[in-house]
Amino acid sequence: MKRIVYSNGNGHLFLKINNQLRNVILTALILAEAPLITYMTAVNSSYREGSAVNISCKTKGKPDPEVRWIHNQEVKSFGSTTAHLSFSSISKADKGIYTCRANNSAGILEKRLRLVVNCK
Repeated sequence: MKRIVYSNGNGHLFLKINNQLRNVILTALILAEAPLITYMTAVNSSYREGSAVNISCKTKGKPDPEVRWIHNQEVKSFGSTTAHLSFSSISKADKGIYTCRANNSAGILEKRLRLVVNCK
């Protein structure tokens, strides 16, 4: 017996089973899709100290991913499919690497950006 699994790229998996007597094709719907980050604020962003700053991370996946902004191993913001982080007056303490982490039952994806804060 020979088994072949393939995808049509539209969320369907096909299992084809060949034996000497007959061919059988089974179809299964994929219920989970790993997160994909569809939008993130510019990767290396530079801002003037005291400025209002907003950064966003948007995702998609099945089920909907949980999204977090993480800075210095601390969750700063979170949401379902989208996370926004707002600074009313950015300071030198806010500079550094920010990680957008999206996760669901199908996987985890992370992207980082460096936030640069320039002195007044």
